[in-house]
Amino acid sequence: VPISNINTAGCVPTTDPAPVPPYLSNGSPQSFNLGQGNFVPTQGLISPAGATAFLLAANSGSIFVVRITNRTTSGIQLTGNALPLQASMSEDGSKLFVAASDGVVHILDTANLIDTAQISFPENLPQLQGGLCTNVAFTCKPNLIAVQP
Repeated sequence: VPISNINTAGCVPTTDPAPVPPYLSNGSPQSFNLGQGNFVPTQGLISPAGATAFLLAANSGSIFVVRITNRTTSGIQLTGNALPLQASMSEDGSKLFVAASDGVVHILDTANLIDTAQISFPENLPQLQGGLCTNVAFTCKPNLIAVQP
């Protein structure tokens, strides 16, 4: 493709519908106190709508919840005071799945801000693999992986 045929103008800004906060601008950055004292964030997740941020922090048994649009904060306490290690969010933003220091995955309800369930996994990895892979053999060859029934 000749260079002259490539559109170099960039994206045309849309005005319909008008953007709603929160959105980025060229203005001065704004900040506000989360009310949690000093902490070291380890991971941040933003809800699909962009209205809520969830922060994991070192040495805190809570997930910090920041409502971006109205600048309020709250938290979701993990059951058993476990420390959050890593989190993932459901596609619709209704749940957080948090791997924690107690060796379980905590399922958090982001609307009601509660730890609704904890899922533990067998510590015996061969037992876990056996349950998942019964009657399935995986053959590995250079540049080829085949599944045999």
